Amino acid sequence: MRPRRPHPPLPARPGHRARGGAARFPVCRAVRVEHAVRCFATAAAGSEAVAAEEVAGLGLSSIERVPGGVAFAAETSELYRALLWLRSVNRLLVEMGRFNAFTHDRLYAGVKRIAWEEWLDPDATLAVDVQLTGDNRWVQHSGFTVLRVKDAICDRLREATGRRPSIDKRHPAVRVHARVHANRAAVYLDASGEPLFKRGWRVADHPAPLRETLAAAILWLTGWRGERPLFDPLCGSGTLLIEAALIGARIAPGLASGRSFACQRWRTFDSGAWEQAVAAARGEIDLNRCPAIAGSDHDPAAVAATRANAKAAGVGEVVQVAVAEIGAATPPPGPATLITNPPYGERIGEKEGLAALYADLGHLLKAHCVGWDAFVLSGDRDLTRHLHLSANRRFPLRNGPIDCRLLHYEVR
Repeated sequence: MRPRRPHPPLPARPGHRARGGAARFPVCRAVRVEHAVRCFATAAAGSEAVAAEEVAGLGLSSIERVPGGVAFAAETSELYRALLWLRSVNRLLVEMGRFNAFTHDRLYAGVKRIAWEEWLDPDATLAVDVQLTGDNRWVQHSGFTVLRVKDAICDRLREATGRRPSIDKRHPAVRVHARVHANRAAVYLDASGEPLFKRGWRVADHPAPLRETLAAAILWLTGWRGERPLFDPLCGSGTLLIEAALIGARIAPGLASGRSFACQRWRTFDSGAWEQAVAAARGEIDLNRCPAIAGSDHDPAAVAATRANAKAAGVGEVVQVAVAEIGAATPPPGPATLITNPPYGERIGEKEGLAALYADLGHLLKAHCVGWDAFVLSGDRDLTRHLHLSANRRFPLRNGPIDCRLLHYEVR
């Protein structure tokens, strides 16, 4: 994914024509660290440390953890591996430029200096979104800011190629993100396309499913790496169980059937490097190394959804689920790890009856899970008191709009 060798910025004004009719521009190319491009992986609040550890685990360099994600440097093959293997991040962005922008005209000029024609097909559809933070007094209307970024990209492509992309806000081939903090702007190309939590295996749903990337972050925070059995007595549609099975069997989440990535539609796409990354990831799969992954739920529809989703994810042979009230749940032989996401009122709109559910969960832990590590994602402090257990550790997380805590209990 290497554009042509950078040349010095040209002083010509926008639209100035050189000999032979070719347009000349002040040129800005993707932000590079030696031979790599600068990338940013977005992550939910509380899971940035997990994302940083995942990135480091892939052997990537220049890692910087910041609120909302992690920045790092990646060469082409490394970017492709990150897309295939990162489990806890929502999007993977390539930084195209960074510049001062204290007026909309400055923003337009900075975006237009980027060599979009080296990356994008002008016939591709385009969407732009802008994130504004800090003191942006010069921004009167965020919609106008989006319009200026979009116009700069389209004008650059039209002047360079004679064609301009059309806009598709819902299903674009290419998505550009601009972040403006105070008077500083950064512009990114989205390499992921569809958010990375869309693994492709969710063929059956259940009310209020846990997002796949959050489930992966939870599993990482627990320290579970596939070495011991795992049990979820309130499995819902099976997100935690399936993500655990993918980890245990070394299945890269980006290998999901039907999943594609926006970078495959860039002009810089290297199909050979991509096929090598995919082949290497497929070579890692080993269902036999996965420990017992078991769960239960009182709702037969939830258990059916888990089975269908596990089959679609390629781990139907690994994930074992049964219909059972929590008081009658049968954990696998221990010691093992229990990880669960019980309802906490906001998710279902009512809290009546949940106190008894939490009390039953606490009884299950004390009666059948001695010597285990248990992790409960909680969005309500009052409800977790009914477990009658003291948490050894708390991890702050965010489940959609809900501030949560992942509570660790050493059941002894």
